[in-house]
Order: sequence, then C-alpha cells, then structure tokens
Amino acid sequence: MKVETKYNVGDRLIALSNEGKAMEIEVCDIMVTVNPDQTVSVYYRKEGDTFMSFPEEKCFTTEQELVGYVMSGISRQ
Repeated sequence: MKVETKYNVGDRLIALSNEGKAMEIEVCDIMVTVNPDQTVSVYYRKEGDTFMSFPEEKCFTTEQELVGYVMSGISRQ
C-alpha cells in the first residue's frame, strides 16, 4: 500500500483544534496509521508541541479553505 500525504514537514498550515479554534502551525512530524479495515489516518504535529497534532481533514493552506470547511458543516434552515 502506498500512502501519500497532502502536506509536508515544514509546511505552514491553519489547523482547527478540538475546541474549534483556528491556529497557525508549522508541521514538524507526520503520523500515518493504517487501520485494520485499510483506512488511513494522517496527523500533522505542530512544531514545538509534543502533544498537539491535527487530523489531515482539519488542516488547510488558506483561511478561505478553513471557512469553506466550517461553513459546510452549518445546516441551512
């Protein structure tokens, strides 16, 4: 199985935390997990913070991408 990540070490991203806060990060580590069902999880670790990592689906290169992601989760009534 070949796994390709969306971003690379050294990339500067805007990540959405578990608390829903946007933060700028510089990627220092990439963690890839292949699950028993063959799904792949990719996490990017923030430079200078051993315990803070973000799933690939919550990392963005621009504020516009982040806003689009957030707005896609808002139900329209």
